[in-house]
Amino acid sequence: MARFKIKTESIALGFARKHYAFTFDLLFYDVTTLYFEAFEEDELRKNGYSKDNKSQQPPNISGINGYKEGFPIAYEVFAAIPSRGTPSFR
Repeated sequence: MARFKIKTESIALGFARKHYAFTFDLLFYDVTTLYFEAFEEDELRKNGYSKDNKSQQPPNISGINGYKEGFPIAYEVFAAIPSRGTPSFR
């Protein structure tokens, strides 16, 4: 899976450089919680706290790097750590 992530990010960065004259002068990072439409746990999907009352659907936390024109250039997916408070990630 890591090789697909590296390839995807490389393609996105190449596109941004070619079509948008991308430089690293300004980057944005956005984090959100997503839910799997599944009910079984694994190393990425753990049932736990849900701010959206979906405690039986495993959440994960996704982060996206983008730049000033809004084009995403990198991403990361984190397993949410089950807790009683807000989700956190490792």
